[in-house]
Amino acid sequence: MASEVQRKKPLDQIRAFNFASNEYLTKNSDRNLEELDKVLNVLTQINSSEVWDLSKGDVCTLIHNSAELLNQLDYKNNVTWSLVNLLTKVAELSSSKQWKKGYQLVPVLSRLLHSLPSTTHKKTIKLLELLQLLVEDFEVLSMETYMITLVKDLYNFISGDDPRTQFLAAFILSSILRKNFLALKIMMFHCPMEEFSTLRRGEDNQMSLLLETISFRLEQVDLSSPAPSSSGLLKILTKISTTLNQAFREENNLIFKFFTNFIRDISECVKWGSVLRELDPMDILTQILSIPQFDRNSPVLWEVYFGFLEALVSSISGDRLTIFNKVVKVVLSRLEVKPNYDVTNALSLLISALQGVVSE
Repeated sequence: MASEVQRKKPLDQIRAFNFASNEYLTKNSDRNLEELDKVLNVLTQINSSEVWDLSKGDVCTLIHNSAELLNQLDYKNNVTWSLVNLLTKVAELSSSKQWKKGYQLVPVLSRLLHSLPSTTHKKTIKLLELLQLLVEDFEVLSMETYMITLVKDLYNFISGDDPRTQFLAAFILSSILRKNFLALKIMMFHCPMEEFSTLRRGEDNQMSLLLETISFRLEQVDLSSPAPSSSGLLKILTKISTTLNQAFREENNLIFKFFTNFIRDISECVKWGSVLRELDPMDILTQILSIPQFDRNSPVLWEVYFGFLEALVSSISGDRLTIFNKVVKVVLSRLEVKPNYDVTNALSLLISALQGVVSE
């Protein structure tokens, strides 16, 4: 038989959580903590993006209360990890743009991450996976202690031996460094940069690719850094193609968004952008166009794929009519598959390719 907590509607459960949170934050009672744990067990089972809409006041209050609770609880408390599970669920189901409101989760999660002993591998992974969801377009506005600690911790994870923590830490660090001069200064002043080059192994894997993106971001503050060679940049693009092929099979939207931003950043960089536009792009473009299989219902994945493709097509040179003809085929393949909504990026790609033909 369902408990009283389980019978409540989602909004009532969210309000029950907010009430119990306020009770605990003001009274610091174990009884309130037990009530919080019960509500959290139910909330983590709600998988509706409509419920976890961050434009709703009650949901925003829940996020703020969660940050306050995490700031007070330590890693040994079960409620801490129930909160991490809930925030991961909300971050997965809501728009990344909605997290820019400043919920102060990154500072809190940074403190928690730093407090974990090396023996808590699974908990470390959980925190890194949540941070990975939160750092897209993250802004570093001041050189605060938590950011120095976070950058140093991420660097240490990258230098470690565990492949999963290495990958997550490199993804998060590259995202934080993106267009954040203060974060770049922190890494350059507080991390052993002479050792960083030894981490850039020549392996053709995702980790080496992420390290390439970190190197690119560091070079943006070094005016004396040389432009990449054509062969070097082509190798990076080939690695990206391979990585995205795997990401499409795994329905990993984050990877597509990450490399969409990276392609845009390369294009905007004077040194890298000029080399990119001198490359013969057709082989890489053909590889990217061959990735999608529209045989399962994944319209969100399809949209982030077309978002990457538009960034790439807008950044490369080449015969515009040939590019347009290639683009038309993959866009039409998408439009033939239901659902017919959520095709904004696909149509935007088609328009962008057509404009290239008209302006040539």
